[in-house]
Amino acid sequence: MVKYQNKKKFEKLLEEYQQVPKSKQLIQSMARFESMYKSPGAQLTIFTALTGLGDPYGAVESAQVQRAEIYNTKKDLIKAANTRQGKTLILTSKGRKVYFQKYPLARLRKKRWDGNWTLVSYDIPSSKKQNYLRNRLRYNLKNFGFGKLHQSLMVSPLPLEEPIQEFIEGEKLEEFAVVMRSERIWGFSDEEIARKAYELNDLELLYEELDETFEEACKNKKDLKRWRSYFLAVDNSDPQLPKELLPDYWLGDTVRKKFTSSFSLFERIFDR
Repeated sequence: MVKYQNKKKFEKLLEEYQQVPKSKQLIQSMARFESMYKSPGAQLTIFTALTGLGDPYGAVESAQVQRAEIYNTKKDLIKAANTRQGKTLILTSKGRKVYFQKYPLARLRKKRWDGNWTLVSYDIPSSKKQNYLRNRLRYNLKNFGFGKLHQSLMVSPLPLEEPIQEFIEGEKLEEFAVVMRSERIWGFSDEEIARKAYELNDLELLYEELDETFEEACKNKKDLKRWRSYFLAVDNSDPQLPKELLPDYWLGDTVRKKFTSSFSLFERIFDR
């Protein structure tokens, strides 16, 4: 039996991940782990598994997967495409848009960060109504991909000054909030800003335990299933910062390769 070092943290993140609708879990998985969804040969593709053709997992499991595929297709989030291996499923532009709404910082993963920060500083007086506005501002900034550097200072590597200013004006918060764009925040390196604002120390700690536990978990099917759930929960909480803001050796990449290699094709598509 694998021993836990950070079980409470894992369980908290797992509870949050389990609240994510299955359709969005599938979108996240297809966008984040594209290589994992490529069949190693022409014998079985994602499409044939979803439609029940050549499915080695049984009629009940195939029906479950088929329902997931139908649910997503109705929402125009995934579509069938022809590849050298046969038909497979890919995310549509709408599906990717849903993914980037959840992980806005992931847009920077495939291009070089320009080195500039968007900052939002706010000072909202305490009262029942104003507390609501403050919490609403923080909530929306977080959804935009901001992290908290200080109690009343949120930062993001994305160029968001114009849409955030529009949001602030729309919420009638111009008196309380200021939006800035800066190529440097004095007193911190860019990596230090990212580490503090996005709580990377805690995330790194969980990645370390996942890395150390993987081989032992693989010895027991029940253990492996549980730890794969923890991996997906931790990955769900990863803000997907650009590589320029991560440590030189970011353990998340290593852990991702280890755990994704352990999923069967059926598990990749639906039940994971």
